[in-house]
Amino acid sequence: MAEFIDPNNPPSHEQWRARYDRDMQEAAELYRDVTDALARLEVPAEVTQTGGMCLAVTWPTRGGYWLLTDTEGPLPWNREHVEGWALGRYDDEDQLIGDTFDVSDPSVPAAVELVLSAIRPGECRRGFPNDTGVTTMPA
Repeated sequence: MAEFIDPNNPPSHEQWRARYDRDMQEAAELYRDVTDALARLEVPAEVTQTGGMCLAVTWPTRGGYWLLTDTEGPLPWNREHVEGWALGRYDDEDQLIGDTFDVSDPSVPAAVELVLSAIRPGECRRGFPNDTGVTTMPA
């Protein structure tokens, strides 16, 4: 991911955008097994960056969103450095709602179990245009 940028010849806006898109595609592939596992439960999760290219898995909920990160902070750009999973629900103002949940197991099944243990049925809104319904999560 890290590339040297010559301060005397900075990239154009289009070059920056292409680099950002390439990096985020790389991030999506890096955590594809997590988002695919959540998708099988009808959780419309995707990899995002929360600022400064800090990674998280996110999905919408009524009045906000969920963030799945590493127990030590943002998701690392190297999967070998995942220590475990942390999950928090945030409102539309980016404020944490309630408690965070975490597990020290870095496996994908542990991430899925963490999500299932934290989300109440009906909390996960599908991420499709014009969809106003909610997805009922398995109990």
